[in-house]
Amino acid sequence: MYYYEQPNVEFNDQLLIFKTEKKEDNNGKTDYKEKLFSSILKLNSYYSENTNENESNDLFDKPPLIKYEYFDDNNDGLIDRFKFKISFMTDEGTKNIKNMRLIFLFKYEFKVNIVGKMDTAAFIDVDTPLGASYIKVNGNLNLKQKSPIDRTTFYDEIYYENIFNNSNEKINFYEAQSEYYSRNFSTYYDYETYIEPLRNPRIVKMDIDINVPSFQKILFTTPLFTKIKFFWVQYLAVFIPIGCIMYFIMQFVFRNHIVSTINSNDIGLEKKKIL
Repeated sequence: MYYYEQPNVEFNDQLLIFKTEKKEDNNGKTDYKEKLFSSILKLNSYYSENTNENESNDLFDKPPLIKYEYFDDNNDGLIDRFKFKISFMTDEGTKNIKNMRLIFLFKYEFKVNIVGKMDTAAFIDVDTPLGASYIKVNGNLNLKQKSPIDRTTFYDEIYYENIFNNSNEKINFYEAQSEYYSRNFSTYYDYETYIEPLRNPRIVKMDIDINVPSFQKILFTTPLFTKIKFFWVQYLAVFIPIGCIMYFIMQFVFRNHIVSTINSNDIGLEKKKIL
């Protein structure tokens, strides 16, 4: 069985940004360097502590400026969309930005027929072979479910902790994405992109709109007694058309005298004397 519900979604104030830049050394050798910005303090500490002295830090040289708003368009108490604005400077120039990947983390909650919470994510992967000074992303945060769940154990089954909270190694975007999508419940950000390579030679700006659909389909299994109840109602409903057919057949038989019948009146009538 299934039903539709708009979940209660809140931004978790946790965001990861990966940028891949093209670099050339003095000998003309080309190399690609990935740098990370993270709003997760534990993850930043790990990156800083596990960088060799002879290596450049894998974190952003300058932190980006991040602003976000959320909107309840129909005033029902549930957030319908998020709008993020991100900008950062790059010493290598925006023409050398070859890829941008982002992970937004959300709290996702159901409250109607099934009650449960989980941590979800929106993954964005944008290739920019010509560079990127402005990127516009717009899409829907859709719920993905692989198999139905039992209503009585729903909360325990779908509550997943943040996949980066206990990370003891450097983050691989694609491995994290694959691990996340292996869950029974996940969210998939279905988006479109618009890219301007050369708006500004040093500053990258991103506008990202994440919409929460009003109706998300949730599959669940029902207890045995509930199934019996629905089966019993359907079983009895079968006799309704059968009863109607029998009624019309009986009318046809008696009106057309297909079988012999005898009219009888057992009510005795007494004559009244009029004085």
